[in-house]
Amino acid sequence: MHTKLGTGNKVALYWERNNWNIHFSLSTLLFRIKKWCRNANTRKELEGLDPQFYQDIGKTEQQVYHEIHKKFWQ
Repeated sequence: MHTKLGTGNKVALYWERNNWNIHFSLSTLLFRIKKWCRNANTRKELEGLDPQFYQDIGKTEQQVYHEIHKKFWQ
């Protein structure tokens, strides 16, 4: 049995799909912003570490310098 979708049903289906896409996009954006903030905070803490602790975290001075100077989105 085939059911024909009326115009109202097509609009509702279209809205439902796009509403999901908007929600997914916003949640993805919020996730990325949180990640960027966490990265920035971690790099500030890393910058404040005494260089003698770099070996304790398994990094060299060059690696720490490179990490600290990354862009916030990296």
